Amino acid sequence: MANAWITFVKDYAKKKGLKYNDALKDKGLKSAYEKSKKGGKKEAPPKPGKAPAKRKVKGKKAEEE
Repeated sequence: MANAWITFVKDYAKKKGLKYNDALKDKGLKSAYEKSKKGGKKEAPPKPGKAPAKRKVKGKKAEEE
């Protein structure tokens, strides 16, 4: 499988009607890639059989019940 960056550049070039090398020189390529990465990231679901980790909150003591 191809690198994510290379795949993105190829798709970007196709959408813009550019050659691959010309797409690499395009000023909007980097920002478009960064935007696609931000929108595409999702938190991985917890692995089966493991309880989710408890998070500690700074500055507050845990109350005992």
